[in-house]
Amino acid sequence: MARQTLSSTLIASIAGIELARDLGNATGLAFSSDRVKAGDVFFALAGEHSHGIKYAEQALENGAAFIVSDKYHKHGMLVDEPAKLLMDLGHWARAQHSGNIIAVTGSAGKTSTKNFIAQALDIPKSPGNFNTPLALAKTLVENLLNQSHAKDLVLELGIDHQGEMDILVDLAKPDYAVLTLISASHLAGLESIAIVASEKKKILTNTKLALVSEDALAYVQKNNKIKTYGLYPKDLDYSSKILKQDINGQNLEFRGLEFHLPVLSSAMAKAATAAMALATELGYDLAQAAKRLQSVRLEPRRLEIKRHKDFIILDDSYNSSPAALIEAIKVLKTLPKAHTAILGDMLELGANSAQLHKDLAKYLTDIDLITIGNYSKHFGDLNPNSEHFSNIEQAQAYLTKFDKSGSILVKASLGMKFIDVIDILEAEK
Repeated sequence: MARQTLSSTLIASIAGIELARDLGNATGLAFSSDRVKAGDVFFALAGEHSHGIKYAEQALENGAAFIVSDKYHKHGMLVDEPAKLLMDLGHWARAQHSGNIIAVTGSAGKTSTKNFIAQALDIPKSPGNFNTPLALAKTLVENLLNQSHAKDLVLELGIDHQGEMDILVDLAKPDYAVLTLISASHLAGLESIAIVASEKKKILTNTKLALVSEDALAYVQKNNKIKTYGLYPKDLDYSSKILKQDINGQNLEFRGLEFHLPVLSSAMAKAATAAMALATELGYDLAQAAKRLQSVRLEPRRLEIKRHKDFIILDDSYNSSPAALIEAIKVLKTLPKAHTAILGDMLELGANSAQLHKDLAKYLTDIDLITIGNYSKHFGDLNPNSEHFSNIEQAQAYLTKFDKSGSILVKASLGMKFIDVIDILEAEK
C-alpha cells in the first residue's frame, strides 16, 4: 500500500500560519538530526545545549523534505513553537485513528510487554523505547502515513517527572491500558514510589479496559474496568503457568494452550500473559497469538544470552532498577554454573540511591560479584566474594583475567556504558 504524504500546507494550517511558498510534501518526520530519513520533515527544536537549526543542512543532505523551526531557514517553515506544532500533529493523527490504541507503562518491563503484544496480535507498535511525548506524536503521525490507522496500535508510555503522564495520556487517549509494575525507578524526578504509583495509574483512566499485573495490584483499586494478570492459578483474571525453563527459553500454559517462549525470566512470562490476555479481550485467535509469541525477540541488551565456547553472557546492560536487578539475578541462577554478576550503579534513584543499593545486598550473597561505580559497592556488603572498582577503566585488567567459566550477568543503568564491559568480555574469548 502506498505511503501517504504530509503536505507543508497542511502542517501550516495546523500551525495557523500562511506559507509564502509551498515547501512540498513529507513522508515522515524527525526531530533528531541523526535519525532523519529521506522524505522526513525535520523539526529543528531548541535543545538543552544547542539548537536543532544547526543541523538543518545535515538533515537536508540526509534527504529531509523541508525544515520546521522557530529559527529562519530558506528551506524551512517558521513557527513560534515547533515542539507544540509537533504535538498538535500527533493529536491530529490520533483523531483519525480508528483502531484500538493500547498503551503500556510501568516501572520496568514496558518495552518487552509492548513488543510481546505487538508480536502476538501482529499489530504496529512504537519503535524501541520511544516513549516520550514528542516520540509518541511522531509514532502517531507516521502510523497514519503508513495507512495503519484502522489497525490496533500498541504504544509505550514512559515518564521521568511529574505531570508527564498527563501529556502522554492526553495524546494517546488509550482504549486499553497495561500496567506492568510499580517500583523504585526515576526517583530523581518522581521522588517516591507513592508518586510513581500516582503518575503511572493515570494510564488507567477513561479506558475500555485496563490490565494490571499482580506486581502493581497493591497500588490499584480494582473496579469493573480493571482486570489482573500474572503467573500461576492465583486469584487473577488471566494467568499462565511456567511448565519448563532452560537456557533455550520456557514453556508456558495459558488457559490450556501450551507454547514455547524463546526468552527467559518470569517477567517475560508475565509479558506474554499480558499479550495473551489482550488477544482474548480483543477477539484475536489465541492459537495464532501463541504461535507468533514462539518467535518473539527481546530488544538488544535486555536479558540477551550470548553464548561463547567456555562461558555465557547474560547481557542485561541496557538499564537497571531494583526490581529489574532482582529478576535478572533469578535468571542468572537458572543458567549453568558458576554464577558471576558484573553490576554497575542504578541511576536516577534520587536521594535514597545509596540505601536502595544497600537493600539489594541480601540478594547477592551466593554468587561471585564484580561491582563498578559509586553506589554499586554496596551490592557486595554481605558477599565475601566481591571485587569493586570505581570505573570500567580501573576494572579492565581484572575483567580480562578473571575465570569466565559458567554464566556471567552484566547489568547497570544505561549511563554506566556497560556495553564497554561486554566488549571487554567478548574480546577475551
